[in-house]
Amino acid sequence: MAGLSDIRSGREYELTEIVKQRHFVYEGGVSVLSEIKNLHGFSVTIKTGSISGSRGQYVSAISDAFKILSSFDFHKGLNKKIIIYLSDHKMVKNIAFMNGENITIFLGSRIKNHMSAAKPSKKPPIVSVKGGVTAGVGRARGIADYMYDVTSRQLFKNPKESAMIKTVVIHEMGHALHEHFHPEIFWDLKRESTAQAYNSCGWINASFDVSQYATTNALEFVAETFTGMALGEKYGKIVANAYSALGGPQ
Repeated sequence: MAGLSDIRSGREYELTEIVKQRHFVYEGGVSVLSEIKNLHGFSVTIKTGSISGSRGQYVSAISDAFKILSSFDFHKGLNKKIIIYLSDHKMVKNIAFMNGENITIFLGSRIKNHMSAAKPSKKPPIVSVKGGVTAGVGRARGIADYMYDVTSRQLFKNPKESAMIKTVVIHEMGHALHEHFHPEIFWDLKRESTAQAYNSCGWINASFDVSQYATTNALEFVAETFTGMALGEKYGKIVANAYSALGGPQ
């Protein structure tokens, strides 16, 4: 497993990536700096760059995400400030970084880039949040795409986009909590040379019961499974055992 020096090196690298992403946010212009000291038990700062649409929609969806996470008491074991940057700059990714002191999440324009199913055969069951439906050209579908699909439209509102934003935030917090509670496993999974040792836990086969995006790698399997569980999905033993073996947040 990754030792202290490996963890420290990984976090130092994350800090350099934060600087790069933050540069793109400020390049596009920052319109609002808004600190929310306590968001359902979490210490959150939201920094808004140039975005299309309603900033209120983002803030509301982010609040909904942390409300869900607080119901699992994750805020009680997390003594870090969470900084969230919002930006439509084309170089800003939907990504979370952990530098040991804070959790930094960037939400870029792709947060609203819904990936439709290529050939949806029927309306998916409302109870399930699985996203393992063949995607169109571009990328794999995740649970966020599925939640967009099953959320009803409303006149003069964008609940489908809000559902996607909320789900992406939960997904990124899944990565952050994974690193916080089990950094030795997280940083092993970050390195190709050590990640393969975890394939024996069965995550590859288990990932097909979670979402298409969960099949990408072990880290995405953990984050997608975490997201599904937070949204009420009950997974079987194969998924649960693999998730536990990879140090998924409980």
